[in-house]
Amino acid sequence: MNISKNLSAILKQTNFDDALLYLLACKHDLKYRCSEETFSFLIDQNLIKLNLLTNKIVLLTGIYEGEELDLVEVDSSLEDEIKSRVNEYRSLFKGVRNMSMGDKSTVIELLINFCSTYNKTFDEVLDITKYYIANTNPKIIFNADNFICKLDKDKYVSPMYAMFEEFDIDGAKSQYDVL
Repeated sequence: MNISKNLSAILKQTNFDDALLYLLACKHDLKYRCSEETFSFLIDQNLIKLNLLTNKIVLLTGIYEGEELDLVEVDSSLEDEIKSRVNEYRSLFKGVRNMSMGDKSTVIELLINFCSTYNKTFDEVLDITKYYIANTNPKIIFNADNFICKLDKDKYVSPMYAMFEEFDIDGAKSQYDVL
């Protein structure tokens, strides 16, 4: 298999070997640590991105000649809705504690990833979040961003997804109680 000529031309602008090894490692799920400069270059060139829900690097380009990737397309209407309504979500956490509303751009990215990954609407997210806040001790409520996804013992978990799992298809509460 030959490396894509278009990709080769882009990678010649940086440390070619380091960048190519990193892309190949990502593609084949191998461990390889590239330099920070190379990593930043690959992100800036839109060749990779970090999926905040899984904490994994996602390739945004094919590596081999003629290779096409099946990228998950984000519905632009969902993305637009989240960007325009993100403050509705964040305001639910207002007053819980300092910084509980989370960084706006991080919350937007996490919500887009969450809704795309788990096929949820923004209104469903609002409903489950309102339920969570109303039925959880204020002292232990997650911040807005951490409720969507947080690092726990070296892996990412989604308390929001766990809340959705607590409910059956009709929205009836399951046998488990909320914190």
